[in-house]
Amino acid sequence: MIVQMLIAEMRDRYALAECLEAYTERIGPLLAKARGLHAAYLAGEEGGSLLAIVTLVWTSREAAVAWLNGGGHKALVGTLGPYSRGEVIFKFFRVEHEHENVQRHRLH
Repeated sequence: MIVQMLIAEMRDRYALAECLEAYTERIGPLLAKARGLHAAYLAGEEGGSLLAIVTLVWTSREAAVAWLNGGGHKALVGTLGPYSRGEVIFKFFRVEHEHENVQRHRLH
């Protein structure tokens, strides 16, 4: 599995609320059609900094690359960007199944 995380600091709490609405309207339908998408999450933090964090869990590297090169990623960054205070940061991570991690780290 591959996890893609996008992090953007919003200008203010109103921008965060507008961003969440825009995400639902514009990105939700794209994600519903995305092949190989296992799960998608959008979290908004209100506190010292106003972060919007999108987490996309892909079934394979190929699916993540197809999203990246197929215009979905550009649309997602384009949706977050106007509300953010700077660049949208994105990273990819390889994730092991939780079951494997539990077995590996179990105390005997």
